[in-house]
Amino acid sequence: MPEASQDPARYRRLLDLLGNALDLPAAARAAWVDALSGDNAEFREPLRRLLSHQSDTRGQAAIDGGAVAMAALTDEPTTPAFAAGQQIGEYTLERPLGEGGMGVVWLARRHGDSARPPVAIKIPTGFGHGPAAADRLSREGAILASLNHPNIARLIEVGATAEGSPFLVLEFIDGLPLPAFCDARSLNVEARLALFVQVLDAVAYAHAMLVLHRDLKPANVLVTQNGEVKLLDFGIAKLIDDSGNAASTQLTRLAGRAFTPDFASPEQIAGETLTVASDIYSLGVMLFHLLTGERPYKLKRGSAAELEEAILSADTGRPSAAVTEAFAARNLQSTRALRRVLAGDIDTIVLKALKKSRAERYGSVLAFKDDIERYLKGQPVLATPDSSGYRLKKFLLRNRFTVAATTAVFVALVVGLAGALWQAGVAREQARVAKQEAARAEAVKEFLVSLFRKSTRAQADPVKARNMSVQELLQESVPRVRAALSDQPQIKMELLSTIGEILADLDQRQSAYELFAEADQLLRAMPSAPLDTQFSVLQGFATSAMISGKRDDAVNAYRRLMALAEPPNQPGEQLKLRIYSTAIGSGMVDFAEEVARLRKGLAIAESSFANTPLHYNVVARLAMIHASNTRWPEALSFATRAVELFPASGSVDYQQYLQVRGALGIAMATQGRLREAISH
Repeated sequence: MPEASQDPARYRRLLDLLGNALDLPAAARAAWVDALSGDNAEFREPLRRLLSHQSDTRGQAAIDGGAVAMAALTDEPTTPAFAAGQQIGEYTLERPLGEGGMGVVWLARRHGDSARPPVAIKIPTGFGHGPAAADRLSREGAILASLNHPNIARLIEVGATAEGSPFLVLEFIDGLPLPAFCDARSLNVEARLALFVQVLDAVAYAHAMLVLHRDLKPANVLVTQNGEVKLLDFGIAKLIDDSGNAASTQLTRLAGRAFTPDFASPEQIAGETLTVASDIYSLGVMLFHLLTGERPYKLKRGSAAELEEAILSADTGRPSAAVTEAFAARNLQSTRALRRVLAGDIDTIVLKALKKSRAERYGSVLAFKDDIERYLKGQPVLATPDSSGYRLKKFLLRNRFTVAATTAVFVALVVGLAGALWQAGVAREQARVAKQEAARAEAVKEFLVSLFRKSTRAQADPVKARNMSVQELLQESVPRVRAALSDQPQIKMELLSTIGEILADLDQRQSAYELFAEADQLLRAMPSAPLDTQFSVLQGFATSAMISGKRDDAVNAYRRLMALAEPPNQPGEQLKLRIYSTAIGSGMVDFAEEVARLRKGLAIAESSFANTPLHYNVVARLAMIHASNTRWPEALSFATRAVELFPASGSVDYQQYLQVRGALGIAMATQGRLREAISH
């Protein structure tokens, strides 16, 4: 191997070539290496040395057989014994520091020089000193050589034993795992988050260097006595290719399922291609554990199969609900106080990182870090909590072709909807209307009891229940909502609006419009309703009215929606930006008015939400409105900005992005830039 002090780019090139060689049949590898030419010729000898390990039939079986062969071979005690005082290369072993699936780590010093600081030496385990462990360690050394960050443990050199097996000499970190460090000092939430930001810095840097860690967990994050975080163990890391995926070779497949299941992402469990989103999920699990002492999933049996099933499909609990009295006591806080701190923005941030769908997680580690720093600075976070409508829509649209087999399905559906809306309402009103909380809670309780009784009586015709579609299920709930919540207009309004939104998604335009119109009538009678509730109702009413051809209603709702951003209302900056960048329907107002309000949104985005999905959305909207009005010079300017902003913003609205790219191409064509236009 080259010296660690040499250009890290050479390590990366050697690593790429080794992966390519291992993808070939064993008999063809030597000829492939001999045929290397040009700039690759200098790597022939290092590749021959690395590939010479492959003559071991046990290691070759592991490469060809993957995880199954690995498991079979690791049952045998093939790891050589090491002892204190033993010499490895130029170092003397002092005491073991730990052992994992990829290697054993010893504290050591360069012999003959006790004044120099100790180092950590990682020696391969698994298949003894055979090719499998050697190749993995060589790969880890090459990856570490390309990384130079204060929060990543430094590679000092790559050595070899007398038998020719490689070992890594690493910076020795005298510290504690991140959760243990925080618990030992009874750190509060803000201090824990500040340390976690250092972890995010390290992972973001690794991703920028096209390295996916794949095994992020507390044991791989140490904190020194002075509070400096160090990320360790890139033993199963992968390189990210140009498409953003972690490319798979025989060398990386050798590690099989070597990740730690407790902190694995759903796509790791499912064996899918990995992206940076997988590391983001693992970071989310780490943060959940750091702030609560618990995992995101409650398991009954604790088996590996139950854990994998939970990661793939179970609902993720909120951190604020997972806090135990024992954990709070260890950190010198009351359980109630700690839950109150975590509820709201922290719950929202953690749950966004833990989304099952990769597209719904943070777009990058930097976006994850940015939201935590916003929280620490007292600024609004960019992640938004799942609305009750979102949760219900996710359920219904997943099951839109199924039927309600029993009354229990109906009851569970409406109970979930009403309960979620009640919780959201309480959260919004908590600081301002304490007395109303108890009244609303009691109203919902009575409402649910009433629904249950009525649904039970309605079960006289089980055939009808079995054949009830999702649309019929929702429409049947409407008269019950009206009757049960006649004296609770705000909850009634929210329920009708949410059901209307779902029916609109199911293309039931007239039914959706009627429900939004009814919700709007209720809204007119309650001018003190929370601004975000008013925004949701008016946005839905304006959109459904425009789609249904009720232009006067649509324009009226639009005007009232815009008025929410003006005095005497005092919306937060994020809600004001959402109001100004709302997309409702073309032709509702004239071009100049629409551009004026979008520019107001752009000013807010640039000052408070730069390089975020909110910022990208308003720039994209300006590009599209100018394009639709054939204002091509302005469309070209805004579309160019939107395309440049899209990857940095972390937005996942690819449909809008493709529309902007198309508009950019047309705008370029109108300017005579045909060659560039074709690329878009």
